[in-house]
Amino acid sequence: MDSQKNLHDPHMNGNMAAVPPVPPAPPTATDPEPEPGFRQWLERNGFSLVVVGALLVFLFMKFDGTGLWAIAKAALGLSFVVFIHELGHFLVAKWCDVHVTAFSIGFGPPIPGCWFQWGETTYKLALFPLGGYVQMVGQVDGDEGSDGSEDDPRSYRNKSVGQRMAIISAGVVMNVILAVICFIVVFQGPGKDRRAAVIDSIEAGSPASTKGLRTGAVITQVGDYKDPYFENLMTTVMGTVHGQQVPMVFKRPQDADPTSIEIEPRLTSKNTRPVIGILPAQSLSLEQSRLASPTFKHPVTRMGAAAKAEPPFEFDDRIIATTDPDNPKQIKDLPLDPRKKNSEQRDYFEFARRLKRLAGKSIVIRVERGKKTVDITVPPTFHHTFGARLTMGEVTALRENGPAATAGIQARDKDKRLQGDIILGVEVNGKPLQKGAIDPLRLPFDLQQWADALYAKKSNPSTEERTVVLRVRRHRTQAGAQFNEEKVKIVWDHDWRFDRIVPFVSTAPLAIPELGLAFQVRTTVVAANAAAGGDGLQKDDVIKKVQFHYAGPDGTKKSGSWVDLEPEEMAWVFWQFQMADTLKEVSFEVQRGKETKEILVQTYEDKDWPLTDRGLVLSPDVRRQKADNIFQAVALGLQDTHNLITQVYQNLRGMATGRISVKNLGGPVMIAEAAYRIAGYDFWEFVFFIGMISVNLAVINFLPIPVLDGGHMVFLLYEKIRGKPASEGVRVGATYAGLALILSIMIFVLYQDISRLFRG
Repeated sequence: MDSQKNLHDPHMNGNMAAVPPVPPAPPTATDPEPEPGFRQWLERNGFSLVVVGALLVFLFMKFDGTGLWAIAKAALGLSFVVFIHELGHFLVAKWCDVHVTAFSIGFGPPIPGCWFQWGETTYKLALFPLGGYVQMVGQVDGDEGSDGSEDDPRSYRNKSVGQRMAIISAGVVMNVILAVICFIVVFQGPGKDRRAAVIDSIEAGSPASTKGLRTGAVITQVGDYKDPYFENLMTTVMGTVHGQQVPMVFKRPQDADPTSIEIEPRLTSKNTRPVIGILPAQSLSLEQSRLASPTFKHPVTRMGAAAKAEPPFEFDDRIIATTDPDNPKQIKDLPLDPRKKNSEQRDYFEFARRLKRLAGKSIVIRVERGKKTVDITVPPTFHHTFGARLTMGEVTALRENGPAATAGIQARDKDKRLQGDIILGVEVNGKPLQKGAIDPLRLPFDLQQWADALYAKKSNPSTEERTVVLRVRRHRTQAGAQFNEEKVKIVWDHDWRFDRIVPFVSTAPLAIPELGLAFQVRTTVVAANAAAGGDGLQKDDVIKKVQFHYAGPDGTKKSGSWVDLEPEEMAWVFWQFQMADTLKEVSFEVQRGKETKEILVQTYEDKDWPLTDRGLVLSPDVRRQKADNIFQAVALGLQDTHNLITQVYQNLRGMATGRISVKNLGGPVMIAEAAYRIAGYDFWEFVFFIGMISVNLAVINFLPIPVLDGGHMVFLLYEKIRGKPASEGVRVGATYAGLALILSIMIFVLYQDISRLFRG
């Protein structure tokens, strides 16, 4: 935003925006306003003080009363970004011999004792640090001649167009320089940890699942990025336009050759941005103590099996060995991770495979704790069921060239004109897999149990032995009956046994990776089981809403918000209930005949249905990007600055075209919270964050919106081309329009911030 006026900079990118209030007009150099006494200051600015105090109290309470120094660092860091921006305007204005009357860091009332006169300029430190301005003679928004400075040779208005362009752009240039310096310092210092482009799990039914991406694969190229980090993948996907295919190359350590694909990101009404449906990998280091919430005493979920482990897990433990699935009486070291060269990091994916093979059994996990090792026994864990059998939905996704697609299984088309097959029954070895009506939630597990038993007998069963027969109801488009029943033979692909394809979003189906298909689970109850406690579900109930319940830090019950459900979203509800740190009870709003009821269901543990996850809280798998010398640090700093500038423009373009939801925007509370978190646990991460904020401020300030620096630059370009400035009416009208736009954005992002507070 133009810093040489009575308006303050918004800080805004794809995720952030700040407030652009109008500070009071500063005193002139010739007639300085006397500073009020402290009592007068309190009377005049009580409301502003309450706002600042409320923000500090919120941060203090949200983070359990810890980190006062982090709050101070966050405020100082954000103020420094603004100071650099305003300093750019100030220095170039002085260099061009412009009379500067005021230099303010922050907006709102000046802090008592922080307002002084030096030479011809009044210097201020205001109450709200997320803004500021430089006031010059002859530079007032909307009417540059309104201060009677037409004849003053040192007036901003009387400087050449080139000089005014230099003054206007100086703040943005200084912010870019600050960002480059911050990045160089970090890369030359300890380096920057970035999420590895390694796939942990894949959303069922997503573009990634239909294209055949694999758990444990390393993405070696995405778009123009070679050897990318996960953030490069995210920004490439977010920057796509409708119909754009993103080239991608991936490879697992056991694969002979890499696989090249082209993938089109998906955007639905439930997405706030384009996605392909993958999550990044974790490491075998448990959560770090410096990042942990004070409410958690151990790096485990409160309701998971790991919370019952003996002895308990501790923050910063490193998992190095587990029970050997082939010889459960022995502890076997985990191999080094082949995806991270020249590292002592153990293989997280081998650990996940062992957990699956040992599901339903106690397991010993050996951790490295400082200079010693500790063996920890973790009990088994099992699925908790709702006491009901739900309705099987349509097949909605097939993996390209997978077994189901090759066998001719029919999936729902994108326009929903052709319905997908509905699985009515499953046969293996000529016998039904499940007794009675099919249970869609248990189907993937029951098939895996059959396959495990088959492969335990034979290392390489014949094609006939590993054939699964699906009896399906098929939608026909030809003349005659609309539906008919068919039997389809599909060859089981055991190589996909350990791929995690899960419904981690509400619209996702339930996958059977070994068959290469995914089906929906409907919210209508087919049959109820009296083993479940509480009010219980009943036959023909239709579930409309769900509410999960959690254990608070003090053990008290905390209830989440009610979530509206579409008719085919029960796969996600069931998966979320097993994976989230929930109490083993759930509330449903159901349609029962003509009546709508809220019921509380006490779920029960199914000892025949083990769960793989044990409730460990692991750290992300990261790669440290560090320069070998100062020249490489400069190159990396410039590259990151360029990438961030491009990313902000892509985010803005995405919002303008509807590809990225404006719900991704955040305001001053979000900025303050992010700054607080980062300042509290790592100085170097905070330096990098300051660089990111500085880039975003530079880009947003240079948008061609009146009252921002970019808007003033547009007027100056017009004046340069035409040889005369735009008319006063145009300038005033554009200024008010720009101000209305900025204020609208301010109100919206504040609403977003407040909504997040209540949701949190």
